Amino acid sequence: MAYLLIGTLAFASCRSNRDFNSTAETHTEGASTASSVQKDSTSAQAHRRDSTSDISSEKQYLRTTWYRPDGTIRKIQESGREAERARVAVHDTGSSDVHVSEAKVDSTAAISTQAKEIIHEDVNNDSRPVQGSEWGWFAAAFVLVVIVFGYWEYRKRINN
Repeated sequence: MAYLLIGTLAFASCRSNRDFNSTAETHTEGASTASSVQKDSTSAQAHRRDSTSDISSEKQYLRTTWYRPDGTIRKIQESGREAERARVAVHDTGSSDVHVSEAKVDSTAAISTQAKEIIHEDVNNDSRPVQGSEWGWFAAAFVLVVIVFGYWEYRKRINN
């Protein structure tokens, strides 16, 4: 009997309706700018250097020795002279080239995004155990229970 009553109540429990509407809208804007600057420069330089140097050197050597009153050697005289002259000429030339290249690129990008989402939700709960046309099912289940119990009681009385 308890199982039948629980089954009837579960079958005839409350109802809930839910409506869910969602709308999403996205708007995107973008703008970009770009600029480019390029610079090239070249520099050339040449140089030349001529120089002449005169170098002279002179060395002189003298040695004089006189001794005696007993130290013997009585005269040595030496003299020498060395002279040297040189002329050096230097010729130097050269050149240099410098090339500089510069490139600059500036870019700017702006993106604007706007998103809007609208959610509409309707929830209807009916807390009555039995609603509308379900009363017929509830009544049919109740009649079925009464018939089954009546039949069992009838069989008990006939068998006793």
